[in-house]
Amino acid sequence: MNTFQRLFHHLATPSFVARRAFSSATLTEIENIIATGEKMHRAEIRVIIETALSFSEIIKKKLSRTRALELFGLYKIWNTEENTGMLIYINLADRKVEIVTDRGINEKVPPVKWQTICTSMTQQFREKHFHDGIATALKEINGILQTHFPCKNKRTNTLPDSPLIL
Repeated sequence: MNTFQRLFHHLATPSFVARRAFSSATLTEIENIIATGEKMHRAEIRVIIETALSFSEIIKKKLSRTRALELFGLYKIWNTEENTGMLIYINLADRKVEIVTDRGINEKVPPVKWQTICTSMTQQFREKHFHDGIATALKEINGILQTHFPCKNKRTNTLPDSPLIL
């Protein structure tokens, strides 16, 4: 997709698209799955959903991955005790899902594992299965994190479990 097509696609994607795709029931389910999972592992998961990028970001050719890395820093997802923060970034206009993980997770889980989950979610989203796509992915992620970072003691939740819609 060239810059003009991408610009048009982002400008033509209204903000209510995120609320339509991710209903309040789905947002509650996301929060519950994250909270339940974080009782079984020591990682911290944050979901950020963005309807579209701004005009200037598109003109500057900002990629979804770049935006995800930017949000990872902006929302201090890296700021966890064991460097086990994770961002699941969903850009609806680009139809992209990005997973960014901190160095503690990177040391134990290869990026290809996360890419497989992103691909699966993207396919579900294309078919308009937003609820099932994110719920299935979060459950799989929780399983992977529980394997590598099992919860040993009561832990402090350092990142909000509720998804953020930008």
